[in-house]
Amino acid sequence: MEQILKKADELGQMLLNNERYQMLRKAREAVRSNEQARQALENYQQQVDKVQQLASQQQPIEAEDKQKLAELEQQVSSHEEIRELVRTQADFSEMLNRVNRQIFGPLAADEGQDIGQDEEEESGQ
Repeated sequence: MEQILKKADELGQMLLNNERYQMLRKAREAVRSNEQARQALENYQQQVDKVQQLASQQQPIEAEDKQKLAELEQQVSSHEEIRELVRTQADFSEMLNRVNRQIFGPLAADEGQDIGQDEEEESGQ
């Protein structure tokens, strides 16, 4: 277990120093330092939360709520800093997905073998 945790710590440090993560940090800071972009993103997130809460409670979503969400989405997309943040988040997420596939690949292969072996044993082969 200790060796696995050590490797996980090494991986965390590598991710911390990775160019994609550094770009994501810069993009987050750019949004934080731009008051208009930050406020637009906060307003948008509040409206998204409101609409999601209504939907989860199976409450009707009024036309004005939908309209406000569309307007806020337009405001958010007008900020270059937010567009860059979304792009860098997508890049970093894609990298993490690839890392996860790499980590869990051997486990998935092992599970596939176990399933196949169980089926063979049950059929008498």
